[in-house]
Amino acid sequence: MNLEQHIFIKKNEILKESLRNEYPDFNFDITEEENHKDSLLLEFANVPPFKTGLPCNIWVDDLGFERKNKHSPYRIKFQNNTNPKVKPEDLIPIIISDEPFIPVRNLKEKIDYKLFKIVSKFVKENEELLKKLSDQEINIFDFVEQLKRSN
Repeated sequence: MNLEQHIFIKKNEILKESLRNEYPDFNFDITEEENHKDSLLLEFANVPPFKTGLPCNIWVDDLGFERKNKHSPYRIKFQNNTNPKVKPEDLIPIIISDEPFIPVRNLKEKIDYKLFKIVSKFVKENEELLKKLSDQEINIFDFVEQLKRSN
């Protein structure tokens, strides 16, 4: 493990701890298996790179609390690579906040940290819009029209 990975893991743990009080019913230590099972449900809306300016696909929550698989904090999922074909195991959740983080513990897959940083910046810049989408204050079309594209 290099220094950047070590710092990422420690920072991720600190951010998870800071939100535990705000969302006591949410499991911030979801397993990789739970994440894959959740990804198979595909209850999020896909927003492709040509809409976001990101190098990868993202999935955004446009159902909020109406979804079958309930969760408390706001989140999106990003594709952990830039392959044109997406597999459910490539999807990594990110908690939407001013300091986005990954709520999966002991992630076996190697996180593309450069990609994570790019997606995190996008999340920070679109935090309010992503939350409005999840709360169904706007629809997916309004979200795509109003989002701040990644450069």
